[in-house]
Amino acid sequence: MTKAEEYNKIGMEYFSKREYRKASEYFIKASRLQEKSSLYLYNAGNALCRDALEGRKESCAPARAYLEKAAGLFNADACYILGNTYNPAVYKVFEPKDMKTALDYYLKTVEYRAQSSRNLASALNNLGCIYGGENDFKRAALYTWLAWKKNSSAARENYKTYSSLLEPGQIRIIESAVDAGDIPMTLKNLGAGPDLPGQAGQPVTGGPSSQTPVKEEPRKSLEELMDELNSLVGLENVKKEVNSLVNLMRVSRMRKERGMKATPVSLHLVFTGNPGTGKTTVARLLAGLYREIGVLSRGQLVEVDRSGLVAGYIGQTAIKTQEKVREALGGILFIDEAYTLVKEGNDFGQEAIDTILKAMEDNREDFLIIVAGYPEQMDQFLDSNPGLRSRFNKIIEFEDYDGEELTDIFRLLCKNSGYTLTAATRKYVSEYFEDYYQKTRDQETSDNGRAVRNFFEKAVVNQANRLASKKTISDKELMVLKLQDVRMEEPDQDEE
Repeated sequence: MTKAEEYNKIGMEYFSKREYRKASEYFIKASRLQEKSSLYLYNAGNALCRDALEGRKESCAPARAYLEKAAGLFNADACYILGNTYNPAVYKVFEPKDMKTALDYYLKTVEYRAQSSRNLASALNNLGCIYGGENDFKRAALYTWLAWKKNSSAARENYKTYSSLLEPGQIRIIESAVDAGDIPMTLKNLGAGPDLPGQAGQPVTGGPSSQTPVKEEPRKSLEELMDELNSLVGLENVKKEVNSLVNLMRVSRMRKERGMKATPVSLHLVFTGNPGTGKTTVARLLAGLYREIGVLSRGQLVEVDRSGLVAGYIGQTAIKTQEKVREALGGILFIDEAYTLVKEGNDFGQEAIDTILKAMEDNREDFLIIVAGYPEQMDQFLDSNPGLRSRFNKIIEFEDYDGEELTDIFRLLCKNSGYTLTAATRKYVSEYFEDYYQKTRDQETSDNGRAVRNFFEKAVVNQANRLASKKTISDKELMVLKLQDVRMEEPDQDEE
């Protein structure tokens, strides 16, 4: 059990005793150790919220702060509680109130699919009531209908009230909706536009006081992403495979759109290769490419390893894994060193694998998993469970970079960072990486691109140390990496 998991466990014990302030202290400790865990952030915010509801108003602000962080990581249950804190009719101790913000958070609860069915049902019912108060009875009826289908007793009476104000044809359209996934099409059939706030997949960033918009990376076009893929150093076989996958999915979608039969294709992939061979970079590009051709709706890449999936005690591994799956819906879940999930004895890694297999079965569209690791270990991983090899039937091998490619990567790093090389530096770097390649080519592992980046960062530090003692430094001197900067040993002579 990790230290963060230990803190979380202690926090849960205090939470069960209704000692919410004490529980929050341990949840906060866990969240500081794992800042990207929406579970620990949610637990901290939820405990502080409970503390505030018991009369301690000083817990209101930190409760919202932790819940907003969890919401930013696509935690639907955090969105639901935040909606309640802004809803004047629910958590009255919280200030300020803002119905528009409450509406946005409830919509995010539905969009991210809250793990708690009770929270999801309540969010749907609250949405219905908000829309009902605005005399938007189509939406009010739709949301309360879906809440009723999730066994919300309060929603039943609300739905009867709102549906009585609609035409019979509109009621039939609404009652054909089965779950939250049917909302966009149902609204379209009712003649109402979409009502999810902002671009789908973007986290809610705060309450009414948040006036500064979130700066998003500009969305790249299909052509830009393909150019970026094809301009990567080396990886010729990988580029060919990815180009073929993109072409196959484009044609498959065309056939489907034109009413033709499309051959079922498994989206899930295995990336094998040593560290530093570009597996994560290619996965991120593939996510964007699939988004641009309509295979994925959001195109985000969620990176995780064993520590992000496996907990130290019964029941928590499935929760951690489900959390990452929800975060990756509409994009790619990238599991690095996936073979570490398979260990002998009483290990919770198998629980993570079982949860992943179920997620693959439940989300056959708009969700992709890539498992990555060393070739031999990944082969053993696929053989560890009968369901793995049949679902991961496409393997892409990432070969080690040779000396010339390693040199090209170094030059590209320099170019992108605004550095130039002298002739002597270029000659030394080329010889250095050719020698590195010859020494590591027969070894089982090589650091590849990571070795280049480490080399580059050391060169930049060496340049800084060389220039630090000078009183005046020209722009040219700041840009040039000299021979003594890249020599990791024997920094004895200077260049003119």
